[in-house]
Amino acid sequence: MYPNARGAAFGTPRRPPPHDGPGAKTPGPLLSDPAAGPSCPRLGGGRGGHKCAFGTRAGTGQEQPHTDQKRKTHMNRKSSAHRRPGRRAAVAAGLVLAVGLGVSTQVSAQAAVHAPAKASTAQSVSGTPGQAVTRVADFYGAYIDAKGDYTDPDATLATALRNHYLTPDFAKRLAAWEKTNAADGVLRAQNIPAQWTATDNGTVGNGHEVIVTLTFGSGETTQKTKLFVLVERYNHIVDIDTTSTR
Repeated sequence: MYPNARGAAFGTPRRPPPHDGPGAKTPGPLLSDPAAGPSCPRLGGGRGGHKCAFGTRAGTGQEQPHTDQKRKTHMNRKSSAHRRPGRRAAVAAGLVLAVGLGVSTQVSAQAAVHAPAKASTAQSVSGTPGQAVTRVADFYGAYIDAKGDYTDPDATLATALRNHYLTPDFAKRLAAWEKTNAADGVLRAQNIPAQWTATDNGTVGNGHEVIVTLTFGSGETTQKTKLFVLVERYNHIVDIDTTSTR
C-alpha cells in the first residue's frame, strides 16, 4: 500500500489497459501457437515449436500452403515441362526414321523391279598380220578345229596347216617325236583341248616366244598344259616345248 498526496492508501498499481484506439497494432499469435491454426502435416500433427507457413496466418484467416509443397509442386511442373519437349522430339525422330526407312525400302524395291537387265559384254577376237602371237593363235585355232571335228575330222587340213606354219626341219623332228610318244606333237597330247589361249612372252634371240595354254576336260575335272612356241624365220614355228627357251 502506498499513500498518496492526500494520505490515502493505494493498493498495488495496475497497468493501464491496452490502447484500443485507432492505429493500434495488435500482434497476432505466433505460428507455433496452437491458436494459429491446424497442425503441420509434415510433422504428423506436431506443433511444438515448428515454424512453417502452413495453417492460418495470424490476423488474416487465410490458409497458406506448406512451403515444401509449393517448391515440390513447382519442381514437378518444371520437370514435366522439360520432359515433354524431349518426348516429343524422340517421337518425332522415330516417325521420321520410320518414314525414311519406308521410303528408301520402297524406292529400292521399285529400282530392283524396273532396273533393266544389263546386256552381256560381247566377246571379240582381234589380230595383226605379222605378229608372232597372232600367227600362233591362228595356227592353233585352225588346227584344233580340224582335229576336233569328231563327226568329220579333217586330217588333210591338219597336215596342210602344219606344212604352212612349221619349218620343214621342225616338221621332221616333230614327226619323230610323235612316233616315239604316240601323241600329237602340236598339242603334246592324245586328246583335243576344249579351250586354248595364246599369250605373248617376248623376244628370244632372233625370234619370239608365245605361251599357248591348253585346257583339257570340262567342269571340275580339267587339266591345263602350257606350251612354249618359238617363232622365227619369217614367222614360221621352229620349236614347241614344255619349257621356255628364255
